[in-house]
Amino acid sequence: MLTIIKYDVTPTGKYLNQEWNTEKLVFSGDAMNAYNDGPLEDGKQMGPFYELESVSPAAALEPGQKLTHNHSVFHFEGDKTSLNEISVKVLGVSLQEIENSLKL
Repeated sequence: MLTIIKYDVTPTGKYLNQEWNTEKLVFSGDAMNAYNDGPLEDGKQMGPFYELESVSPAAALEPGQKLTHNHSVFHFEGDKTSLNEISVKVLGVSLQEIENSLKL
């Protein structure tokens, strides 16, 4: 499986801190967040639902003003050769290069 997410980013934008932490600065957040969510049977929060979200920069809009934020998710399923072709064409890197970059 290969998931590709395309979303708007404003390089100079200020993004809200999405953590449940009041000790950090409010505008110290990220444009993209990924985490496990949803309650488990034992009540813990890190459940089986994997969330991939992007957010727009913070904006104090006046009445009548608007801000548009685009977020698209593409899920591909197939054999590794086919997924690699998509990765190289869309991302410019092979699946092997991605895997290698994630190894500690």
